[in-house]
Amino acid sequence: MNKRKTPAIEDPVKPASTAELRREGRLARIAKALVSGATVTEIAEAEGIGRTLASREANSPECRRLVAEFVSDEHNEMRALFYRSLRTIEQALSARREYMTKQGQIIYGGPDHYARLAATKHLRDFMSAGRPVPKQPEKEGRRRITLPELEELLREDKEAKKASLQSTSWTG
Repeated sequence: MNKRKTPAIEDPVKPASTAELRREGRLARIAKALVSGATVTEIAEAEGIGRTLASREANSPECRRLVAEFVSDEHNEMRALFYRSLRTIEQALSARREYMTKQGQIIYGGPDHYARLAATKHLRDFMSAGRPVPKQPEKEGRRRITLPELEELLREDKEAKKASLQSTSWTG
């Protein structure tokens, strides 16, 4: 009689531990809060955790994946919101001041510079969204020079002056 041993069939979907399920739930709440515009401090307070842990979770690849899934699922709505925002900025760029008389009439005045500047700031934010912040060039601090370097610079300067005097002098 030929007895073969059959390998044990394991369930490919292993049930997650309670801690793992809690973390996934927390990540989902953090991702939702991030998309809603909450700060890391607000998220930490809502979850009852420290800001460091909240920041680590918010910047984790799993949380970023959840946010990306949400954005891709809501692509059409987000696109519509983007274009509506652009139209609002366009209208704000032509904003005019409004004054109300004692009789309740609205009189339009000159350009509303504050509204126009705010619109320009929002347009700039839209244009730079998703781009890395450019690095500022490092300022050149006071450069220290050694005595031999100073002597060399003085010698070169003296030779340059001597050469320029010789080339401009007349022998005649």
